[in-house]
Amino acid sequence: MCSSDLKATTIERLPDRPPIGHMNISLNAQRLTPEFLAQIKHLLQTHHGPCPVTLYLRIPNQAVATITLPQSFHVQPTEHCVAEIEALIGDGVVQLQEAVPVEDPAA
Repeated sequence: MCSSDLKATTIERLPDRPPIGHMNISLNAQRLTPEFLAQIKHLLQTHHGPCPVTLYLRIPNQAVATITLPQSFHVQPTEHCVAEIEALIGDGVVQLQEAVPVEDPAA
């Protein structure tokens, strides 16, 4: 048996689940080909997780289309995931938004 002198001074309840942020990916719409979209799809599914993803498709000097992807394309926003997406699309195309903690009304 091993004894320990460790004692808790405070105990706090953890949230039911950690706050999840949001991943935004900016793309030049002129680069979109079926093959390119298949590569993006594969990367997102490889890094599947709880983080929602929104694509911003830029048409230079014209417009931006915003597409929020379905849950099947949510990701685990790790450094590796971001690096792989930026290696495919370009540096700085991924922006991660932190989740805003929601106050528990029962607290």
